[in-house]
Amino acid sequence: MSESRRRRTPRTDPLASIGKEWRSLRYPYAAVEPLSPDEIALIHSSAMIVLQYVGMRIQDGQARSILRSAGFKVDGASEMVHFDEARLMELVALAATAARFAAGIQPRG
Repeated sequence: MSESRRRRTPRTDPLASIGKEWRSLRYPYAAVEPLSPDEIALIHSSAMIVLQYVGMRIQDGQARSILRSAGFKVDGASEMVHFDEARLMELVALAATAARFAAGIQPRG
């Protein structure tokens, strides 16, 4: 029989020689928290100060009218909206806690 027609031996699992204790390793350390709760609170309060005193430029007129009707201070000439923290947090609390998105072909009917 020629060299090229020789049957190959079935390959074995490369992990078979390793003991089972090595297959189920657990990471022994706690997850790293990139920011402490105090740092998150500082970022939040800084963002609220910017939104209240500096404001945000909203170019869409319809969006500005919606924000005006929601109780925020809107300057039409500069297109700036100034957000009150208490009112903003009230509206954020009303937002849905989850949203479902679907991609691809939508079912008919």
